[in-house]
Amino acid sequence: ASSGVVSLIPDYVGFGQSSFLTKSLSSKLYSQASIPLWLQAQSVISNMTNNCTQLDNVATVGGYSEGGISSFAVSLALHDLGVEILSCNSGAASFDVVGFLQWHLREFDQGTMETFV
Repeated sequence: ASSGVVSLIPDYVGFGQSSFLTKSLSSKLYSQASIPLWLQAQSVISNMTNNCTQLDNVATVGGYSEGGISSFAVSLALHDLGVEILSCNSGAASFDVVGFLQWHLREFDQGTMETFV
């Protein structure tokens, strides 16, 4: 935070204690995993500096693969909270949902589908 930047990295949804959740393509779950970190960071910075420093309401959000999908959902949720989104960098995200599902169904039919999908 001394350089004016705070990095927040949420745990993957659907792993660890949240393994019972369906993780793919749920913007609500991605937001619920990330937005509390943003809010807590605001509180921690304020408390650690006796209210002399506030987290700026500006963010750059990014992710790759599943994180690419997550970054888009989190950007929308932060925007709804009044945060200015400077950029949303979504790498290798499967936004072509129909093509993504067809690919997995084809793997399933061929018997080559990974068991964790």
